[in-house]
Amino acid sequence: MRKSKNHDWTWYLSTLKIFHSDENGAPTHIIIIACPIDSQNSINAKVDRLLDENTFLRENHKLFSSLTNREKEILKQMAMGQQSADIAEMLHISKKTISTHRKNIRNKLRIQNQYELTKFAQAFNLI
Repeated sequence: MRKSKNHDWTWYLSTLKIFHSDENGAPTHIIIIACPIDSQNSINAKVDRLLDENTFLRENHKLFSSLTNREKEILKQMAMGQQSADIAEMLHISKKTISTHRKNIRNKLRIQNQYELTKFAQAFNLI
């Protein structure tokens, strides 16, 4: 935020609490507390990463939602560096089935490398 057009933008950490809502569920009484964040503090970089992750979630939610539960389970194992043989043994399915799932996951999520795969797993709380 900034205090006026004559001031620079400043990061604030804020939280809010809804104290009362009307019969339709719309908030009627809210309190917001905001504290300026020191620009020398590393919190700025963390906030920027959170904003980037939030943007990533919004942009890729539809792709992630296209995965089956089994594919999400395999994506998690892939992101943790598990090999196909290990995943197959753990899930009691064939290595060929794992290979098919891996290919489908990469196609559905449009990922090219391990970094992108891990980014999906982290953003969607699989790891």
